[in-house]
Amino acid sequence: MLQRVFLKKIFAPALAVFILFTLTCSEADSGTEPDQDIFPEEDLSYNIHIRPIFLEDCAAPGQCHSSAIRDGGLDLEANPPDFQGDNELWVIPFRSDLSRLDDLLYTPVVTGGGTISRMPPDSYCISCISDAEIEAIVTWIEEGANTAN
Repeated sequence: MLQRVFLKKIFAPALAVFILFTLTCSEADSGTEPDQDIFPEEDLSYNIHIRPIFLEDCAAPGQCHSSAIRDGGLDLEANPPDFQGDNELWVIPFRSDLSRLDDLLYTPVVTGGGTISRMPPDSYCISCISDAEIEAIVTWIEEGANTAN
């Protein structure tokens, strides 16, 4: 008898509230979180679209292009970044086809440890750069690689 009272008066309403709460939260979350791989086709902002990619995938603490490591002389943590590098200019505004960064994002790189398919090397990346992020970086370079916006 006590079990029936518990089920009817306490457990059933609590379960209903839990289910309602869970459904409400999942509906609210699904519409509010933007897809990280959606970028405008033009007018890309360095601070809104490009710098977050650099900070997450290239210059996070301990990654190759942080201020502490500066692999290849490239510091993508600095704001604005220095695209000069050790031996070459990494980004040439309006010319992604001449930019070393574009080459490394698309072209396999042969190193002492083998071939890297693209930057960042899969063995190092926490969340590798997606194709949409690469396209956004290339578009940003083609639009002039403005770091002031």
